Amino acid sequence: MLKKKSAQHSEHVHYTNHMMKTFNVLLLLYCFSISLVVSQESDEKKFRERRDKIEQIMRIQDERTVHNGKLISSLSDQDTLVRKRAVFAYGSLQDTTVLNMLVERLADPNAEVQRTAAFAIGQTASQLSKKGKDR
Repeated sequence: MLKKKSAQHSEHVHYTNHMMKTFNVLLLLYCFSISLVVSQESDEKKFRERRDKIEQIMRIQDERTVHNGKLISSLSDQDTLVRKRAVFAYGSLQDTTVLNMLVERLADPNAEVQRTAAFAIGQTASQLSKKGKDR
């Protein structure tokens, strides 16, 4: 009888340990899924913020308002794509008064922003030539 109770107790302990392991795995999966949802929401928020900033840059470019404070601040935005788009907008506007800001972007940590700055400087500096002034 004692062996039977001991065997039943051993089975109960084994079953309890198995259930605890299963519970822990399910808890980890739940926590992981929650973190994925939070991460996706964060990514969506960043995407919306980026989209809004880029749309604003494009509106400023269309309005041709060179010295707009928001466009100037976009040159130092944390988001690389926003900085790149702001530099491109200034290149499109071709206002020589912003050349110094474009030259500063040549030192940007991102190579794409640097290349866009070089292009924008070329676009803008062309206005300093005789042909550019005659346009």
